[in-house]
Amino acid sequence: MVFEKSIIIDAKGHLLGRLASTVAKSLLCGERSTFPIGNGWFLFDVNLLTSVEISTGTSRTNTNPRRGPFHFRAPSKIVWRTIRGMIPYKTKRGQEAMNRLKVYDGVPPMYAKKKRLVVPAALRVVRLKPGRKNIIEALEEKRKAKSAVYYEHKMKLKVKREEGMAMAVFRHSLRTVAESRVNQMIGTAVASYHKNVIDHYENPRNVGSLDKDDSNVGTGLVGAPACGDIRVDEDGKIVDAKFKTFGCGSAIASSSLATEWVKGKSLEDAQKVKNQEIAKELSLPPVKLHLLAEDAIKAALSDYKVKQESLRKKE
Repeated sequence: MVFEKSIIIDAKGHLLGRLASTVAKSLLCGERSTFPIGNGWFLFDVNLLTSVEISTGTSRTNTNPRRGPFHFRAPSKIVWRTIRGMIPYKTKRGQEAMNRLKVYDGVPPMYAKKKRLVVPAALRVVRLKPGRKNIIEALEEKRKAKSAVYYEHKMKLKVKREEGMAMAVFRHSLRTVAESRVNQMIGTAVASYHKNVIDHYENPRNVGSLDKDDSNVGTGLVGAPACGDIRVDEDGKIVDAKFKTFGCGSAIASSSLATEWVKGKSLEDAQKVKNQEIAKELSLPPVKLHLLAEDAIKAALSDYKVKQESLRKKE
């Protein structure tokens, strides 16, 4: 059944897909439709009207692109092709339906004074809610924000994991170096200590302390790693010497040897005892930080002289 009277639809302000589906259904039912397209505006990207070529992207014929597919630029052709895609246009029924369709850019003079209809179900102001304007862009912004948070969290975890791995490798290397150095030091200490050092370390001489209140006793470095006491007779000779030392084998051995050396010496001769001589006797390196015997002897001699000066002043 074919309707004799044509339906004139003003396509301005309509949604392309909704309008095309309504018109396609009407054409298949036998109605005649005419589309004067106002100023040529539809709800699709306006750039499409000026940028689409005859064939774009992969939708082209390799041998001769002019054979199609054709991508029309005119708004009327875009609407016509959209409606055609909703109609079985290769059948006789579809061909007859397409013959009943006319689409124009703008409003032709013959339809200028005729009544034009709209499709409420396809109107943009009706179908698109104000809150959903540019909803795709809004959703895209939300997606980007969510993706940025996820990416930032992921990068923090990655950095933390890399730092943890680097720290684990660093700690392992430190532990390995420390263990190797400790083993090396232990092996070197056992191998390098001379028998004289071992003798004084295992059997220290003159360990103990003297009466510090005695005016003839000089005390050195009390409370320090090396503490030495000497006793001087009336002739100015050292008759006794004691020491207290804690530390490594070289420190104990040097203090033990120093107490043996200063016995029977005068104050001037005891002052001449040097760490280099003690180290040479014990077969130690010439510069040894733990050799504190010289400091202890000098401090004890100094303390003895101070006590003697105070006694003279009292007398």
